[in-house]
Amino acid sequence: MQKNLINYLILPKGIQSIIFKSYVYFIPFLYSLTIDSNYIRNFLLFIVIFSLFEFVINPSRYQLNDIADYKEDQQRHHHWQRPVNEANKSLILTVALSRFVLGTTIAFILNMKLGYLAILFIALQLFYDYFAKKLSALLSIFTVAIAYPLRSLTIFYGLSISLNKTVLLILFTLFFYSTYMVIQWRKYESLFIAKNKLLPKPHSEFFRSSKTNLLVHSVLIAFFIVFILLIITLMKIDTGKNIISGVSMFLIIILMLLNKEIISRIIAQFHNIFIAFLFIVFTLDKFLIGLATAVITIFIVFWYHKVYIDKFASRYFSEAHYEKT
Repeated sequence: MQKNLINYLILPKGIQSIIFKSYVYFIPFLYSLTIDSNYIRNFLLFIVIFSLFEFVINPSRYQLNDIADYKEDQQRHHHWQRPVNEANKSLILTVALSRFVLGTTIAFILNMKLGYLAILFIALQLFYDYFAKKLSALLSIFTVAIAYPLRSLTIFYGLSISLNKTVLLILFTLFFYSTYMVIQWRKYESLFIAKNKLLPKPHSEFFRSSKTNLLVHSVLIAFFIVFILLIITLMKIDTGKNIISGVSMFLIIILMLLNKEIISRIIAQFHNIFIAFLFIVFTLDKFLIGLATAVITIFIVFWYHKVYIDKFASRYFSEAHYEKT
């Protein structure tokens, strides 16, 4: 148990969680490479900012969240079990506040905007823990989801990238995708809680109801719309943008109607799809590359939506990530 507590104090959600969220940092960094040729400087700054927020500042948020929820989490066990209890919560609070003060100080030294973002992350966490998740299911979703594009802002601000139209499209794309992920997470979490007759979390009844499916598809469509606009804007496609939009929306409708078995068969041929995509990239035709990017992304997201997340959730929520206290 002592070993688990030490691991928890260092990284409360483990390295896998950091890797899972890394896309919100890599996307703005890759965008920076297209507008700034100072690659080495940007890469070093990226590493510093990524490490600061994911290894120092954000872990303090997770620990504060666990302190607020530990009594209920102890009753659920499984995924929710953390080595937090009445005896060590003061130690965990001290570690959380210490790493927040240290991280925020470094953030302000690097860039004033990064310092304010660090404070905003903690404020957002406290708002979620003591207000949002108790008041409204939708408010709790958006409070969690907004933290993902805020992570991207740390890279944009840290690399001194102005917030133009393209950057805003990137942020909105990440926001809608993250919102979709949060809803799916709460949906499967709530289904697992109901199935195993565990102590409910706030709004568990809402998240396992049919309303969630409507909400999921609405957010998913919003994501695709913004994502397609982002592709067209990034690649500066004028001729053929209506074709890309039309084909993409048609494919989205078709994939919504298809069952997961058919989607799995399509993805099983992904090696062929990837080879075709590489050929298209070599043509250097902006229209074809933009169309292929939109189509392949839509396929991957729907495979995740209908196939992968179901298998992942059934395994993940049943695991005990830490020993029972």
